[in-house]
Amino acid sequence: MAETFSNTFEAITLVYTPKVLADNIIVGSPTLEYFKKNMLRVPVKGYEPLIEYATLSGTWYGRGAQLPLSLSGDIATRAHFDLKYYALPVFLAAQDVDGQGEWALVDMMKAYIRNAIDSASQQLNEDIWNDTPADSDEMAGLSLACDDASTWGGLSPSTYTSWKAHVMEGEGSYATPVSPTVENLGLMISRIQGTVKKKPDIVVVAEDYWDVLAAQISNSIVYTATLHQNNPVVRMGFDAFFVKGVPVTTDRKCPGEDWVSGKSTRAAAKGYQAFFLNFDHIKLLVGSKRSFQWDPAGWRRPEEYDGYFNRFYAWLGIGGDRRAALGRIFNVHIAQNPNDYKAGTVSVPY
Repeated sequence: MAETFSNTFEAITLVYTPKVLADNIIVGSPTLEYFKKNMLRVPVKGYEPLIEYATLSGTWYGRGAQLPLSLSGDIATRAHFDLKYYALPVFLAAQDVDGQGEWALVDMMKAYIRNAIDSASQQLNEDIWNDTPADSDEMAGLSLACDDASTWGGLSPSTYTSWKAHVMEGEGSYATPVSPTVENLGLMISRIQGTVKKKPDIVVVAEDYWDVLAAQISNSIVYTATLHQNNPVVRMGFDAFFVKGVPVTTDRKCPGEDWVSGKSTRAAAKGYQAFFLNFDHIKLLVGSKRSFQWDPAGWRRPEEYDGYFNRFYAWLGIGGDRRAALGRIFNVHIAQNPNDYKAGTVSVPY
């Protein structure tokens, strides 16, 4: 005999208690999928990784000579990354759900919740690209991490000189843009590997930029499934081509806009961008107390509204322990005449 309930509220709270996993939220792009595989659960106080920023200098010494005694400074310090707090309210109007049978109500509620989950996923996919947000309560993202001048994790590159990403940008006081070539991606990959002894896991660009790059690949785009069939991007089902063994893929939320000539700063010159990400050294931080969870109080009926209310929570951040493992190309002019294509210059951290 089917179980019955005395009222709608009882059906919601007792029959269907929402349980949301990260798998439901961190979906939809290669970047989010990589972050999902590299989530780091941290305490509410945040994440404080030990980072290298200066190398001690040794001294050659002769037979019988005094050993070097002077110290050139510290070898490491700690960065600090705070968690940020996200909440998404979900309200079910009583007029939409009352009068439904108990199990029909569950089906309707699932549709509401699915919509909320999709909304949270889209917002997270946008916010992970943030620079320093105007709202200090909002999460900073990859645009801040993949930089060579901004303070990240409480540490400034002007003080900790190796705490910066590899960068390629416009040249000649930004009079000359970066060419949208596969060769420039390969140059960045080589420089990053030369510094940290490991290639990036993935290169991410905006859709229009990816189309220009893909057009340079001979024999149309064959995603080299036979050579790279075990690569995570291929297994996830996303489009990619490979440069020096690194998948180059697209994300609709990745920053990119038209190049503006006649400007004298990186920001004013704008242009498309490419992000070089190494997930051994950059993590999605997940608060261990309340992330990807519904309100512990469950569903309830607010006094001022006729309906049922809950909130979905995510306590998140982005942090890392080696900024030099990251890279970014700025000021790409995707409409540049191919006759004007040229190799860019990479600024390396050390």
